[in-house]
Amino acid sequence: MPLGELLDESFVDDVVWVEESDTVRSCHRLARTGFLFGGSTGTVVSGAATWLNRHDHHGELTAVALAPDLGERYLDTVYQSNWFSDLYGEDVLGVSCQENLLTH
Repeated sequence: MPLGELLDESFVDDVVWVEESDTVRSCHRLARTGFLFGGSTGTVVSGAATWLNRHDHHGELTAVALAPDLGERYLDTVYQSNWFSDLYGEDVLGVSCQENLLTH
């Protein structure tokens, strides 16, 4: 089914492309504050933060983002230091991948 049949693009004002490494960083940033979300939510949060940084120069905007998934299915990937260090390198999260990132 073509995307046009699923989405009326006239309702779309802006699109933010999110790199997978930014998704992983967002998931870990959220996990450090007690929220274990999945990759889709990490992408949504990263995209929303990027959009706000570009458009909210005076701190007056409010954004709402929907969390479409939880992180329990991602424990062996997004939350596994070997998985993301193999894909992105040791410094993708800005800390050593040898540390247990869920406890920080």
